[in-house]
Amino acid sequence: MKAARARADLDAFAGRIAHDMHNLLTPLSMIGAQVRTSPDAGMKRAGERLERTTRRAFNLLDGMLAFSRTANAGYVSTSELTPVPFVVADVAEDLQGLREQIQAELDLNGVENVCVALPRGLLYVLLLNLMSNAFKFMLGRATRRVEVLAHASGDRCELVVRDTGPGMSPEVCAHIFEAFYRAPGSKASGSGIGLATVQRIVHAYGGTVVVESVPGQGSAFTVRLPLGDPR
Repeated sequence: MKAARARADLDAFAGRIAHDMHNLLTPLSMIGAQVRTSPDAGMKRAGERLERTTRRAFNLLDGMLAFSRTANAGYVSTSELTPVPFVVADVAEDLQGLREQIQAELDLNGVENVCVALPRGLLYVLLLNLMSNAFKFMLGRATRRVEVLAHASGDRCELVVRDTGPGMSPEVCAHIFEAFYRAPGSKASGSGIGLATVQRIVHAYGGTVVVESVPGQGSAFTVRLPLGDPR
């Protein structure tokens, strides 16, 4: 009972903080848009940086809100269809700095023109968590490559994020979707709710998520979500 109450309190707290921070950041994003239109080249670049920074902050807050809202939602039905390639491209753009810092290769050639029955913001949060994790844990590896795949499989869209990172043991894989779980010896930064958020979103919208990993050879996260008709 105490653990359940603690989780409920955490969900409510995350929702309140995310909502309040979202309101505080909204005027800042408007300033960035105004500065970006300045005829001065330096001011224009500053406005673009401010817009990118606030956009990333909004995305993180959306992740907290998603974590809170899907806690006890059960199955959620939605008529909203989201084209996967566009969201993958957005995430790739936002993670470009991290990818360049780690000097990793990103392969998106396997992303087909499919849609999922999931709100765009939640698909963004899902992919941002999976792809950023893949990059972060490859730091220092001899081969640094992330591959994203998306294709139709029956009435499902199958999304795969595969990396050449350090991989994980079966013991770690068994706990990887638990909130605040940190693998022993992990040095990568993070809040510890990323994969828990991914699982909550996927389950709430009638999907599944699994991980396959081999120590020393990398990991692959596979998400299966209801397929939408792109027409």
